[in-house]
Amino acid sequence: MINIVKKFYTKKALLLTILLSFFLFIRIFVNPLSPDFILTSDSLKYLAVSKSFPYHQLYNNQFYLLHPPFFPYTIHFFTLILNDDRIATMAVSLLASIVTFFLVYKLFMLLTENFNTTLIVLLLFTLSVPFVIAATAVLKESLAVMLALLSLYYYIKGVKFADRKSILLAAISGGAMALTVDHAIF
Repeated sequence: MINIVKKFYTKKALLLTILLSFFLFIRIFVNPLSPDFILTSDSLKYLAVSKSFPYHQLYNNQFYLLHPPFFPYTIHFFTLILNDDRIATMAVSLLASIVTFFLVYKLFMLLTENFNTTLIVLLLFTLSVPFVIAATAVLKESLAVMLALLSLYYYIKGVKFADRKSILLAAISGGAMALTVDHAIF
């Protein structure tokens, strides 16, 4: 009996590993945005605001109110590690999309308790063109989707299992999302 359970879990782990490898391959090597992609509008503003940390100002020292500060400040801290703001932004987006991959898995396993359904959802998420583009672009969408799913996951987990800690984590991740995008979950 134990050997059957071990084989079942190793098959699941193998399928998830293959899908994650495919997920990373598509986002890193097949992304339609080239490295020479011209930065425009919000992308340039995120980079400018990240350079003016903690003052949240644009090029002309004007206070920037249009977008919340969490994404540019995250870029700033990754720039301290990677020494290039564009690479730091791509790293933030890619890491957020990887975390989102696992969040989608955890969320759908929590909701459905069916591995096959969850695998199909992960495959659709892996092949989603807007998420592929956002995974390495200078856009806040990967981080926003990650924080939204994190908030939903913890909220559902808290309601389902009557866990106050999960509700608190849902509120914290929802607050972080409010500091990332104009529309937030409360």
